Amino acid sequence: MDSNPTPATPSKGMLWTGRIMSTLPVLMLLFSAAMKFSGSPDLAKGFEHLGWKVQLAPSLGVLELVCTVLYAIPRTSVLGAILLTAYLGGATATHVRVGDPFVSTIIVGVVLWGRTFPAQSSPARTASARSIMTKGRVHAAIARDPISESLKLHPVRAQFRRRAIPLRPRGLFRPTA
Repeated sequence: MDSNPTPATPSKGMLWTGRIMSTLPVLMLLFSAAMKFSGSPDLAKGFEHLGWKVQLAPSLGVLELVCTVLYAIPRTSVLGAILLTAYLGGATATHVRVGDPFVSTIIVGVVLWGRTFPAQSSPARTASARSIMTKGRVHAAIARDPISESLKLHPVRAQFRRRAIPLRPRGLFRPTA
């Protein structure tokens, strides 16, 4: 078995599908956030129908904008997806409460996570996790993980690459032998 797996190259179709799955929800959420800053009469009517004060629109727009930007940045996409899931959960609850259709918010949430999961389950990451779990030690698998390249610069993490360190420190939970 190869100790340093290389990630599989996606086909052009998969690559474009991933790009579209990433771009569509971002554009929809950016448009939604921008509409909250418009101050149009339709916005006031919509907020009144949902039972929200129109004064909350800019705050909700900022919240939606920040969550969407976090989702659009690859390093923070998981955090952004979690925050957007919570945001869309609140939107779904609001629509259910007033009897409006709510399927579109659920679809946007599913598409958000559809883009995030494949990025987090790369072959290199899976191999590193498997190696750590089977040997019970933190070792050079961390250094091979392409997603955690920034750990190489941390001085404490350098010792993980030099020698194997047990996951459970002996001095804290049981007497040393």
